[in-house]
Amino acid sequence: MSEIELRSLKKSFDKTEVLRDISLKISSGEFVAVLGPSGCGKTTLLRAMAGFEVLNSGSILIDGIEVSGPRTHLPPEKRNTGIVFQNYALWPHMSVAENVGYGLKVSGIKRKERYTRVNLALETVNLMDMAERPPAELSGGQRQRVALARCLAMKSRLVLLDEPLANLDVHLRSAMEEEFANFHARSGATMLYITHDQSEAMSLADKVAVMDQGKIVQFAKPLTLFREPANQMVARFIGEGRVIEVEDLSPIGGGHAKANLFGTEVTLRCSSNEKAAKRAHICLHPDDLKLVESGKPFNKKTADHFSAGRIEAVIRIMRYRGGYFQIELVAGPASNIILPLTVPVETSLNKGQSVSIELRDGWVIPNSNC
Repeated sequence: MSEIELRSLKKSFDKTEVLRDISLKISSGEFVAVLGPSGCGKTTLLRAMAGFEVLNSGSILIDGIEVSGPRTHLPPEKRNTGIVFQNYALWPHMSVAENVGYGLKVSGIKRKERYTRVNLALETVNLMDMAERPPAELSGGQRQRVALARCLAMKSRLVLLDEPLANLDVHLRSAMEEEFANFHARSGATMLYITHDQSEAMSLADKVAVMDQGKIVQFAKPLTLFREPANQMVARFIGEGRVIEVEDLSPIGGGHAKANLFGTEVTLRCSSNEKAAKRAHICLHPDDLKLVESGKPFNKKTADHFSAGRIEAVIRIMRYRGGYFQIELVAGPASNIILPLTVPVETSLNKGQSVSIELRDGWVIPNSNC
């Protein structure tokens, strides 16, 4: 296990700034995912941590020892860092066991110890019966398990995973997510997992760092990212969030505020230091809206805690998603605001139908005052 500290990392290619003042602390044994859209700098960050990229400025420390910095650049083979690539990076002419033990051999580990460590690693990932097979005879999931076994055999303090599920079929991904979780529990290694898939990041990681345009814009536990996004980018990127403008924002204490949404007064969650504003932005997810039965009168006493009125909308789109319908509603005085909603498959709703909805929850995005 290793404690990792990134201090003001900057990296440019020609005149393009790819990493822009990245600072982050990862506790020993923590599983951290780095999540963001394509081109945001995720893979460059991983390559810098692995030692494949030289920084323009900033420092990387592993257990308090600088491995990258103004006067330091420890090569990858000296960092005791395991790397799992999306293309597996296995030698095709070697057997599974030889691939797992290759790093040990290069490091000068004696044959008897290599044999013991390789077998233990293969047993851990349930590949002992395939030890003599070449990688070409393995499935994609099995090849990733070989890459994990290689990290186990090397007793890597830090394991970096670069989009490890990108080349796998959908039905294999959930099984491999469980493999990664089991690997983390068994090895106790500090893990950094690069992905653009938020479902992977949210289900696996202790904490998630969201990147955008070369910067980390929020670093928090998955539930905090979902319920309390730090800015509009995170709000839109996580969990099908929608950013909606409200008027007359007025904090009322206890982490709540009143606001006007389409002419209806609503109660919202907010940060403790939120200030009153003429206009602000809120984040809504599909589960934050509740469909009201047609013709049922509004009863403020029995409404959800966050509800204080009713919003009229029209169904714009209905998409069948297997176990439910995903609906887009048009609301607002100009009929140009799109709200998300999910309903059971047994619904009798139709496209173009007028409906009433109540707000069940909502978050005021910090520093979003207009």
